[in-house]
Amino acid sequence: MSTLLFAWKVRDRSLLRLIGAFLLLSLFLGGLFLVFRITYPVMQQADATAQRLIVLDPADPAALALIHRAQDKSFGLMPSETSAEAIPVTLPGFVPSYQGARLKLLPMSADEDAPRQPQLLTHATSVLPAVPRRATLPPQTRAEPVLSVLAGPELSQRVPKSGLSLRGLDIRDPASLQIRVAIDDGGRVVHVMPMLGNELPATLARLKTSLASLRFTAAPKAERTYGTLGFRWEKQPPARPE
Repeated sequence: MSTLLFAWKVRDRSLLRLIGAFLLLSLFLGGLFLVFRITYPVMQQADATAQRLIVLDPADPAALALIHRAQDKSFGLMPSETSAEAIPVTLPGFVPSYQGARLKLLPMSADEDAPRQPQLLTHATSVLPAVPRRATLPPQTRAEPVLSVLAGPELSQRVPKSGLSLRGLDIRDPASLQIRVAIDDGGRVVHVMPMLGNELPATLARLKTSLASLRFTAAPKAERTYGTLGFRWEKQPPARPE
């Protein structure tokens, strides 16, 4: 077990210390006010002693004129009208400092001691490198898209090696277009029936006419063959001049 010891005889005297510190600070500040005092200089006033005092009566015209002259602040500049001799009045004139001044350019002083730098560029110097002339390419004809005919598995053996394609048709969505055809033993299309597609009737009529002109591979021993045709757009390479 641990023993706790309390110092009961020790008293807290922090309040007395605080009061003592406050008194010392007050004495210090009071000493500063006594040492650094603001003193104002004493002005000596000169007492004016009048030798003679004259009272002017405003009822007297001469005294009234003297009063008016004393009140006039320009009596030192303008002579009085009652003076016997006419003195020409000379008023002060204002002469600006720039009157009579003329603007002119100062002569340029050439510094002969400065080294003269070589002139690297002139107005005729070309700052761009020489570019070789571009070779002109022969004009190329734009590849015309053709409508390629894709035969189904029933007609894959009857398609010629050069393939089947159509021209002059405006088919908007060839991927969704399917045509059912019938081919005789000579390779001629004898029957055309649209199955799927979103084309206009006039476009389908031109498509039927174009499909009727196609020729498949002849099969003398085969009977009439039915199959489905699909379509897609392909770019035909331009014909090269021989």
